[in-house]
Amino acid sequence: MTATEKSADVALSGSKEFSNDKPVVSEYGSKKPKREYRFREERLGVWSLYYPITNSWREYLPALESLWVLYDMAKSLPIIWAFVLETLSLGPIFFVAYFISSTLVGFLPAFQLYNNSNTLAFIESTMTGKHVDREQFRQIAISYFAVFSAGLIFHKIEAYSRPILQQRVSLHFKQRLLEVQSRIDLATSENPDVQSKTSRASAWFASPWSILEGLASLLAVIAEAPYEQQSDRSWLTYNDFDGIFDALPLLAFAWINIRTGGKSDLSSLVLIQQATSSLQQTLFGMIYGGNNIANLFKNVMSLYDVLELKPTMVDGEIHYPEEGHKSQKGMAIEFKSVTFKYPMTDKVILKDMSFSISSGQLCVIVGENGCGKSTTINLITRMYDSTSGEVLVDGRPLKEFKLSTYRETTSVMYQDYQHLPLTIHENILLGRPDCPNSKEGVEEAARLGGAFDFVQKLPLKFETNLEPQQTGYVNTWEDDDEEEKNIFQKFIDSQKATKLSGGEWQRLALSKSFMKNSEKVRLLCYDEPSASLDPKAEYETFERLRQLRGGKTMIFVTHRFGHLTKHADLILYVKEGSIVEKGTHKQLLELDGEYAKVYRIQSQAFED
Repeated sequence: MTATEKSADVALSGSKEFSNDKPVVSEYGSKKPKREYRFREERLGVWSLYYPITNSWREYLPALESLWVLYDMAKSLPIIWAFVLETLSLGPIFFVAYFISSTLVGFLPAFQLYNNSNTLAFIESTMTGKHVDREQFRQIAISYFAVFSAGLIFHKIEAYSRPILQQRVSLHFKQRLLEVQSRIDLATSENPDVQSKTSRASAWFASPWSILEGLASLLAVIAEAPYEQQSDRSWLTYNDFDGIFDALPLLAFAWINIRTGGKSDLSSLVLIQQATSSLQQTLFGMIYGGNNIANLFKNVMSLYDVLELKPTMVDGEIHYPEEGHKSQKGMAIEFKSVTFKYPMTDKVILKDMSFSISSGQLCVIVGENGCGKSTTINLITRMYDSTSGEVLVDGRPLKEFKLSTYRETTSVMYQDYQHLPLTIHENILLGRPDCPNSKEGVEEAARLGGAFDFVQKLPLKFETNLEPQQTGYVNTWEDDDEEEKNIFQKFIDSQKATKLSGGEWQRLALSKSFMKNSEKVRLLCYDEPSASLDPKAEYETFERLRQLRGGKTMIFVTHRFGHLTKHADLILYVKEGSIVEKGTHKQLLELDGEYAKVYRIQSQAFED
């Protein structure tokens, strides 16, 4: 494997993050002196390692960097305090037990040092022929036993309370993150800055068994050697102070002897050496660990930034449907000069689009790939707001309706079906979790979606988990008895994924869509519902869907003409973001325009 290296000069000012090679000042950046950075990139297989090459005072006096770390940490203390209070509320007893035990464990070395000093003084007194005090020895032994017992108790309390508290904190904030992700709108969630914050916040609560930890450790080992080479070139590093700390005990002992007139004993020297060693470890731990603590503080601040995210899409106040439309079948939809481009992009997707769909109609949107068909569905369901123009529902601007009540009346099936690691029954039931008879409802939805027959052929039928999560590992040996092997084999079988074809996955998606088809639903939207179905399954699916017409407004997005377009009340032909033709199948054929041209191309394949 060969490694290529290249250097890039980049100027950094304050705390900065990089996106597409464009520096963006971080929200928590402090006004630090400007530093000039050069990065050396080294390629190791699929990995890119970056090593900073600096010529600033930070390279020669890295310990002073801790001052800025402490400054950043001080600014984040209010957020940290809020985090502590929120954590305390999750389990006051476990919280107090954990932090008190952890704090007391930190004092144990000091008590141990005191006992060692008394023991050395006692031994010295005994060896020099001075008076032997048995009571003093008994007190020293009791003190040792007390410190040992206290350490054992505190460690046990810490070990017991820590995993409970850690799990509660993790589950609590994971739930809050899920609430945020379900609360913010699609445009906000796709913002790169929001994605960066949510990914950092989510990663902070990642599973400790994550493979990423192993990869990070591996990269740390690989990067360690170049770091050592770089630190050797520094003028002053933390290791350069080792000599001072080595000489400090002797200097202190000599100074004490001068002050006491030579009355200090050897136990004092040992005590000073141990105290100096402990001080050295503490100071270096604070300096080296400062960055880690600062990063932890930044993670907590990022977490609370995410928890306070608000959707950019303003919710309406009117409940849907309104009183005058509750008896209406379906919903009426109208686009008035709608233009749209996705957030943070300049490309116009829809251009001055206008059309009207009456309540209860079956509408088919056709056109070439990338012309804006799926985007039209996104605006109808208000995943996004139009850049200009208006989307009307039942004669009122869609923005005025409360989103939660509006989306309760819509059912959308997208091309990319998301199957959760649950049973087939549970996945279909997600279409309508409040179904009174879930078993019968799920089976009926599976029949309508065309999934019932192949699900019945699976070993566990509707209780099959198609994509189970790995929850454990099993090793078996030849001398294991048959009962243990059978138990282990059942566990192994339960962890295996079930392979389905593209058409079978699409039938499950259709089944979930049919599951949501309750009396409350007024709009059914299908984005390429038959893309992976064979002709027979496609025909049967469309026939079942057509039976719903009249009672609900139905919108289909497709590039395949045939069964559906012939029976549509309205066909919208979209080209480059604009509607160039609209009407029924018969009307568009008589028009002999774009629709008729594409229809003849598709039908010619069957006629030839």
